[in-house]
Amino acid sequence: METARRRAGNVAVLAITIGIAIGIGSATGARAQVDTEIECSLVVRPVWVDAEGARVRATPDRFLLEPIDDGVVVRAAGDAWQVRAGSMRVAFRVIDRLTGAVVLEDAAALACGRELDPPPPEVIPLVPQRAFRGSTMTRSRVDHHGSCGGRGGPEQWYQVTLDHPSHLGLRLVSEFDAAIYVREGSIDGPEIVCRDHASLLETVEMELEAGTYFVAVDGTGAHGRYRLVSFEDPIDPRALDPIVRAELVPGAHLDGELVRTASRYEASCGGTLAPEHVYALRIDRPSLVAVSLESRFDSALYLVGADGSEIACQRAAGLPHDLRLPSVTAELAPGIYYVIVDGESGSAGVGRYHLAARGAGLLNSE
Repeated sequence: METARRRAGNVAVLAITIGIAIGIGSATGARAQVDTEIECSLVVRPVWVDAEGARVRATPDRFLLEPIDDGVVVRAAGDAWQVRAGSMRVAFRVIDRLTGAVVLEDAAALACGRELDPPPPEVIPLVPQRAFRGSTMTRSRVDHHGSCGGRGGPEQWYQVTLDHPSHLGLRLVSEFDAAIYVREGSIDGPEIVCRDHASLLETVEMELEAGTYFVAVDGTGAHGRYRLVSFEDPIDPRALDPIVRAELVPGAHLDGELVRTASRYEASCGGTLAPEHVYALRIDRPSLVAVSLESRFDSALYLVGADGSEIACQRAAGLPHDLRLPSVTAELAPGIYYVIVDGESGSAGVGRYHLAARGAGLLNSE
């Protein structure tokens, strides 16, 4: 039978009933005999994502739900199926009545009498430089997901412990729409990063303090096979500098160096996935302020308000070893502003730079 269209399943357990039949033997018999039979039932409404990425809902008028195991009774009930079994786990397949193709194979667990606590997910130690090949075919009762994706699909967890501040890189290649996200301290800890670009390759680069982190390979309404590789490198301590490095005053000249680290900001003229340095700029009276940057890497220089709104932005790109000279000028009211020195894009935007600021009354000074 045709199975190529099968991508993912989502079984909703909507109702659980328990029937108990007790029979008592003859009062004149040598002993009483009690026979107890427990029968469980549930309603299933299978949903999956087809080869075109559309969500498909199976209903009895178009599809046939067929149990794989013996001793299972299936009855169509409106827009779903009622399944009865003495077993705690029921495996079934969904068949297209028009073509006879098997479009989904799945299983549902019956919980009788009380809500069972979900078992803890399996966590695999993540070893640097080692390629992990796996699949996300098995779903748990808890659907973990990240801020960027992972809803409606099974996930596999990995754990990595860093003994010192490190640069952690993750490469995920999959045959399905995969999401990868990282949490700090535990599976339910705060999310650090999440990537789901609806592609078959997801890449994560980040600088982390020493500690334990959990990495999830998840599917957004999908599941399948994947390959995960991690890389760990010691990082330059400057990559963990405070977000605001120093206060920039009119007339100041500062030298710095951008090193590879996570990108926190970007502006209309550039800065995507590139590291940056942030300087505070305090203006005490209305002023015309000019800030200039000198670098030999592709760079972006931008000025933002205290609320993060962009005031001015300029980028500069060139040939290797050429001098880049972006600058921004703005009339500013009294207040706090931020000057951001950024790479123009990507990890190539790193290197040494010189930053200068001039203000009212200092426009002609060097």
